[in-house]
Amino acid sequence: MAQAQVLIEYNPSRFYPPRSGPWIAGSVTFVPGVKSYEASDWESLTSHPVLAGAINSCVEEGILRIISQSSKSSLSTEPEVPPLPKNQSEAIALVKRTYSMSLLQGWQKIEKRAKVQQAIKEQMTTDTPQVNVPPPEETEGQGSGGAGEEE
Repeated sequence: MAQAQVLIEYNPSRFYPPRSGPWIAGSVTFVPGVKSYEASDWESLTSHPVLAGAINSCVEEGILRIISQSSKSSLSTEPEVPPLPKNQSEAIALVKRTYSMSLLQGWQKIEKRAKVQQAIKEQMTTDTPQVNVPPPEETEGQGSGGAGEEE
């Protein structure tokens, strides 16, 4: 049975001071951009005695934005994809901020608008942005220089 989904955009740059990267709230890890989360997880956060206030503040401040919710659980085994906005410009802008391949593939199956389909296709070929990934360490030309080495 498929779980109902909530489409949420997480914008960490709206925190003060601004931050980047994922944010863990309870059992949910919000990643920057648009992502689909299980409705049951979202409900547990918004009804939690301690976290609900923080979540509500994040929604009010625009850090978290609920874009859409899928209908209740169905008998399908595939996760249900929350719908894109009806406004074509908003839908395309949302697709361009989405890096979840499963979400893009779900939209590709159900979306009928040609321009939105094209945006989905282009986004699926875009590299996922790297968030807080340190540069690779250079190993050539450097000795190990560790303590206790004998010469």
